[in-house]
Amino acid sequence: FSPEDAGRSDPEFLYRVLEEVIKAGATTLNIPDTTGWNMPWEFGELIKKLRENVPGAENVVFSTHCQNDLGLATANSLAG
Repeated sequence: FSPEDAGRSDPEFLYRVLEEVIKAGATTLNIPDTTGWNMPWEFGELIKKLRENVPGAENVVFSTHCQNDLGLATANSLAG
C-alpha cells in the first residue's frame, strides 16, 4: 500500500489509514515523498513516527519512494 503524498500528509491521519490497510492484509507500506519536498530529517522522523505509532507496524515492511525535485531523493531514502 502506498499513500499518495505521505510526506506532506497529517501524521495522525496516516496512522489511522495505515492501521486499517494492515488490518486488511497489507504487508508492505511504501511511504512516498511524492513531491520531493521533504528534508531528510523530516522524512526520517516521519518514518520513525509511523513505525512507533501505527498498530501492526512491526509486522510489515516499510519502503520509500522519494522524488528528486530538490535533489534530495537519495538523502531522504537513506533517512527513511
